[in-house]
Amino acid sequence: MSASAAPSEPLVEPSPNQGRVLVEATGGFVLGAVIGQQWQPADPSLGGLAERPAHGAFVSLKRRGQLRGCCGFLGRSVPLIEGLRHAAGRTAVDDQRFPPVSLVELPYLDVEVWLLGESAAVAARGRDRVAAVTVGRHGLTIARGGQAGLLLPGVAVEQGWGSEEFLAHVCLKAGLPPDAWLADDAQLSTFEGWSMRLPMGDLRLPLAGLERRSPFSADDLVVLARHAGQSILNLLAGAAEVPPPVSADARVCGAILLVEGVNVGRRIEVARLDARPVLPLGAALVELSRAAAAQLRGQPDLPRWCEQLRIGLTLLDDTALHGTVADVHAGGLGSGRRAAWVRDESRHGILFDPAAPPADLVAHAAQLAGVSRPESAAVLSLAVMTTEPRLAFCHAPAPAPASAAAAASTVRRPAQAGRFYPADPRELAALLDRFWQRPVPAARRWPACMVPHAGLVFSGHLAADVLRRVEMPESILIIGPKHTPFGADWAIAPCDRWEIPGAVLQGDLDLSRALAEAVPGLVFDAAAHEQEHGIEVQLPLLARVTPRARVAAIAIGRADFGQCRQIAAGLAGVLRRMERPPLLVISSDMNHFADDASTRRLDALALAAMQRLDPGHLFDVVTSNRISMCGLVPAVIVMEALRQLGGLTAFEPVGYATSADVTGDPSRVVGYAGAMLG
Repeated sequence: MSASAAPSEPLVEPSPNQGRVLVEATGGFVLGAVIGQQWQPADPSLGGLAERPAHGAFVSLKRRGQLRGCCGFLGRSVPLIEGLRHAAGRTAVDDQRFPPVSLVELPYLDVEVWLLGESAAVAARGRDRVAAVTVGRHGLTIARGGQAGLLLPGVAVEQGWGSEEFLAHVCLKAGLPPDAWLADDAQLSTFEGWSMRLPMGDLRLPLAGLERRSPFSADDLVVLARHAGQSILNLLAGAAEVPPPVSADARVCGAILLVEGVNVGRRIEVARLDARPVLPLGAALVELSRAAAAQLRGQPDLPRWCEQLRIGLTLLDDTALHGTVADVHAGGLGSGRRAAWVRDESRHGILFDPAAPPADLVAHAAQLAGVSRPESAAVLSLAVMTTEPRLAFCHAPAPAPASAAAAASTVRRPAQAGRFYPADPRELAALLDRFWQRPVPAARRWPACMVPHAGLVFSGHLAADVLRRVEMPESILIIGPKHTPFGADWAIAPCDRWEIPGAVLQGDLDLSRALAEAVPGLVFDAAAHEQEHGIEVQLPLLARVTPRARVAAIAIGRADFGQCRQIAAGLAGVLRRMERPPLLVISSDMNHFADDASTRRLDALALAAMQRLDPGHLFDVVTSNRISMCGLVPAVIVMEALRQLGGLTAFEPVGYATSADVTGDPSRVVGYAGAMLG
């Protein structure tokens, strides 16, 4: 034990034989929780350890090294058998990070038992705490300001972390800044533990003889589908709705309602989906019936639809996890009674075909979802109860093609007026007047800049200081992060006008079309921009500083560094062909929701990385330090495009602030930075 930690009672480790008995009993407790039965271990004494006091115990389930659940306790003394039963049950069905474990997954899981000794407070302060933590020996707990986190001793070993990284990650587990362990008011403790892991399939458990029963029969589905069809017709006729004939307690993971107009040869599909069984079936059916009726009202041939409606209903539950599209764990997927569900943020693809092998189910579901990053697209499966012989459902943004955007006259109306800036034109003008009273150097030519996008009362002065220093070209391209789940991940706005209170800015559709053609994966999509604030909040400032400029805008969701470089290459190619390129505006706030001191330290790291004029270094620094700079991807894209054009030679900071400068509350802030790049 480190000299800087208080002494604690040593942990007595089980013998190898006792360890196997504990893991086997724990596997039985997991199985019992999954099937809803109290499991009695073959050896109720657990090798003589059942009544031994346990100061802490955790149960972890993993599939091919990927965590499937982990729960337990530390800090109270209970009989070991009670502690393991409780930890196993929570891990199996009540770890809120995951859906409950499915019976079909159990043969493919490893079960790991951790017995923990008493925790010992770390007496050291500041950076001396690093020496108090021994990787491979210690687990960590931290508590500060009502937030707490725990990491088991094996986590640092599995992840290859050193002591300082281990400290940073226990802070992140607690929802604290990664350097919170340095604070004197952060209560840091170490503990030691013993563990053993065995495959569930190697335990003497009756996994092969168990089968899950469907909670609904085929007759139930027919009744529910018929009721949904009648509800839709009632809604269209203005008649009263009738509650569905199902228990209010029934919960499912998903419901998909199919409405087919037999006479018109078309169909409508609406769905509710959740990985956990939290959807009240009755309420979900009411919602889906209303959604289907709303879509039908917009059909020009509604009478023909209503002449002969065919209703199909699919209910989904019992979620299992199967890795990612790039690394599929197919075991348990190929029963012929399960659907593959590929999920990639707001994109979903579900495929049910009893005759298809698992690989085909996953591949086709990924196609339905339009997956662009197989390594991050999750693969799940669901038990299917359906009136249909097969099912193919997708929910993915349907962006307008470039040709449609070129022909359209699209107006993007203000969505955030009254929230991020005043909705009254006079109040907005008065706020901008205050910003324009601040002295700034004379404007000069810059190819790019970075501005914050918080509410104008918080960061508008800094954004104005940046934009007023730029000799404005005829066109502006704003690139910002995508904060909403709506629309395409990489979306260019199909706008020929941007409206804000008291002003209108013209869109630059020529530039937008050129970018859509040059950047693979970048598409026209109004939905992604409809509620996006990171671009809209710049418009009042641009309307004041350059009212005649034309504005194009891109909202970017997730992207790794390789994808950033690909986007930048397309952008650089477009800029290279232009006689006078647009000003590139990076819309980004800096670190979010740490205390003021931590935010300033983390943001200083990010800004120093930008100053090195190396976009790859910026990406690495921000991601490795978990700096929540929301415009990291836009910043890397712009810097990389300038680098490819030979124009990334200067970084000039304009200013820095945090929300505490306005609120006076330093406990939870957002950082803002302004800078010029060229």
